[in-house]
Amino acid sequence: MCVPLRGSAAALQRVDRAQDVCRLPSYVDLFYPNDHGGGAFDINPNGPAWSYKRFVQDNDAALGMTVELISRSPCWKDTVIFVVEDDPQNGLDHVDGYRSVFLAIGPWVKREFVMKQHISLASIFKTVDLILGLPPLNQYDAAATDLRDLFTDKPDFRPYNFKSIQYASKVSPEWLALTRDIDFSHPDADEVKLRAAILKSEGLPRQPALSKK
Repeated sequence: MCVPLRGSAAALQRVDRAQDVCRLPSYVDLFYPNDHGGGAFDINPNGPAWSYKRFVQDNDAALGMTVELISRSPCWKDTVIFVVEDDPQNGLDHVDGYRSVFLAIGPWVKREFVMKQHISLASIFKTVDLILGLPPLNQYDAAATDLRDLFTDKPDFRPYNFKSIQYASKVSPEWLALTRDIDFSHPDADEVKLRAAILKSEGLPRQPALSKK
């Protein structure tokens, strides 16, 4: 099930806390699209304008609220949540342009654990296959490293508490100007212009600070 941010609450209505019953299907795919940005006045036509950072913060808040909801439901004891970016939009980092964000969340996941081995999107698919008892979908899943090192046999069922975000209130002139002509009707409709707008409005790539001698 793939739903936009505005539909996430409806998609999770099957989390029935009152009756102590989890009604979610075995697999749920939630799509929170605001990390792709949007027009500065798409959310509030009369202002205040949103910067790219503000759109990403909205995504972060949605993720936190989702985890809090599930962690306080009957579904939590049997749930693992894998978080990935569908495509990193803000350019290369100082190590490798093919890296991206990955989080594993759940009572059976080691807390504050940093995995040292190489993993890929196929690793996530392979782990989902193993959890659901499915055979590999293709040769990439079959050959991938799974995520078993992330898990523990000593679960921690404590719920997650969402922390309010200090939302960005400033919008750079570059974002206002460069996003006027970008098509935000669906993600990646104008990816080249979007990437340029993100880099310039966020001052990327940032120059390293000069060391004092």
